[in-house]
Amino acid sequence: MSLLDEVNRDFEQILNRTDPAAQMQTLADRMKEKGMHMHGEPFPTFLKPYFVEHADRPLFAHATMMMIASLNKIGAAYFANGGFAKQIQLTGRTADLAAVDAGYPGHQIFNRLDVFFIPETKELKFLEFNCGDPSGMGWHDQMLEMFLDLPVIREMGKKYNFHVDWLVKSHHIKFIGKYKQWCARKGIVPEAKPNVAFVCWRESTVRGDFLAFVDYYNKMGYPTVIAAWCRCKDSWHAAMTDILYSHQAESSTIANCLNRLRFTESGGGVR
Repeated sequence: MSLLDEVNRDFEQILNRTDPAAQMQTLADRMKEKGMHMHGEPFPTFLKPYFVEHADRPLFAHATMMMIASLNKIGAAYFANGGFAKQIQLTGRTADLAAVDAGYPGHQIFNRLDVFFIPETKELKFLEFNCGDPSGMGWHDQMLEMFLDLPVIREMGKKYNFHVDWLVKSHHIKFIGKYKQWCARKGIVPEAKPNVAFVCWRESTVRGDFLAFVDYYNKMGYPTVIAAWCRCKDSWHAAMTDILYSHQAESSTIANCLNRLRFTESGGGVR
């Protein structure tokens, strides 16, 4: 029996003697507290996490690095001489926005690669490449906290060493690093704890995902807000302009970092 088969067998046995219905209700209640719903309906979920052997993690890391390196080369060619323009197909305001110099090196900073993984053959089947919003990064960490606190997982933890990746923490390290690179290029001394604003529509179904970032950054000592979008004289502006204009640009409310999140999500494992 493989390690993965053993883990899945043990999970089923332990779950059946630790009241699965009560644990499912606990999970649903906590998801509701975190705003994990779409159009008023809770996310469909399972009580069983997706286990992956820790030995397979290098495969995910290598495939991710190769893919992102390739995409960065494509991006560099596009911005240097219009290479791959036919495939990328950026037009209008989207093309104008993409052409703005971000002020730091690299084009693909935070991304998510969606794949199917076949454990028996170790094959990865890529579905799509995502580079917008946090795409579940904050909810990922909150779901981990919920699962790790379930009786079935606590019991399994007595036998197995579970490895998990905290994605918001990794985002924080990379995000602040890019802020410092931006400051260096601009000849600005970086703030020790810069003000941060995360941009999200007020009506967005993933607003709770952004709020997980706001909560984490505030706990780390960064004055952080969530900024929505507002309609101002037929132009779209971040709601940070509400704060800047409505409150006479008070220094305590000016964001040093204003970012629409992008990220790379790495897989967890068990060993």
